[in-house]
Amino acid sequence: MFNLVMEREGFTLTELIVAVSLLEIVVVAVAGIDLASRRSLLLASRRARVQDEVRYAMEHMVRNIRLGNKIRPTSGTDLTNVWVRVDRDVDGYPQNSPDNTNDDTWVRYDFIAADYEIKYVPPQTDEPDVLPGTEVPIAKDIYNLDFDIVDQLFLTIDLTAAYDPSTYNPSTVDPNNPGVTLHAGVTLRCKAKD
Repeated sequence: MFNLVMEREGFTLTELIVAVSLLEIVVVAVAGIDLASRRSLLLASRRARVQDEVRYAMEHMVRNIRLGNKIRPTSGTDLTNVWVRVDRDVDGYPQNSPDNTNDDTWVRYDFIAADYEIKYVPPQTDEPDVLPGTEVPIAKDIYNLDFDIVDQLFLTIDLTAAYDPSTYNPSTVDPNNPGVTLHAGVTLRCKAKD
């Protein structure tokens, strides 16, 4: 008689179901880790962009205001726009001669709330109306800008920027819309004689 010995080839259905289930668990775990790391990277890049924007704007304003010898709001009590008078020599370099204001120039910073940006008006010889096209945007995504003129030689600047300033709410923490606020105190070089 013939003894038939069957050799086993392949996997049973149960073994295949267990293997596929284990593989599925591993893939879901790896995908979850990947999605979490991508989200974390996105949020970190948003915050870094906002920090860079607000830091650059603050450095620009502090550098130019520090050279000034007089500061005043552009109109009345509007402390989101400011003129700064800077004493410069004939080559345009800052100097310290408070008695002579004939060679002084004026720079201006405007916070355009509707556009969420800060514009800079480069040095002008007097305080004319700003000519169209002379304003240079220096920062976007700005939520708020306040100047507090403490006295004729000192002011503080509060600057807040957000990833999406149109939906930003400073009283809540939203990781999808990070906000950054910087504060600076600036002392002018000298007081000009009017």
